[in-house]
Amino acid sequence: MADLLGSLFSFKSKYGYNNTEMILMAIITALTNFNGIPGVLINHKRKCAHSTFVGAFVTICSFMYHFCESLGIRIILNEGEWHRLDNVGAICGIVSLKI
Repeated sequence: MADLLGSLFSFKSKYGYNNTEMILMAIITALTNFNGIPGVLINHKRKCAHSTFVGAFVTICSFMYHFCESLGIRIILNEGEWHRLDNVGAICGIVSLKI
């Protein structure tokens, strides 16, 4: 499947990866961020609005950062901007533990 996608799309890697390697990196780095979804759903069920928002924010920003970085593409923001938002979300999550 990765070979098929690699032949359909041409991505630009800043690390020198070929298309297949870039797609595999996107799968490994970006899709693993979805392990945060169960925590977001649990917090939503418990009506913890702040934790739900921070968890969803971090999950989305982290996915977008890793996806854009892996494939060398821009979706709304560039990878650096997504990375900054990812860091903001991570800091919010750590600060939330102190509250």
